[in-house]
Amino acid sequence: MQNGLINYDSFCNNIDNVFFDGADPMGVINNAKSSANFDEEEMQCLFDLLNAIKTEVVQKRILIKPQF
Repeated sequence: MQNGLINYDSFCNNIDNVFFDGADPMGVINNAKSSANFDEEEMQCLFDLLNAIKTEVVQKRILIKPQF
């Protein structure tokens, strides 16, 4: 996670660790927090992208929850 992105392969390999009896729930939560810093232009670009995705999902009635 050097550039603010999530290493999905590592995420998938480590996802079961949170369900072990010895896992520290607060440690898992604290390690999952993001610390991305955006300037105004990047933040506006992100909001525009998220709104475009939202519009597509609503217009095409794409069901998101079953994927999770």
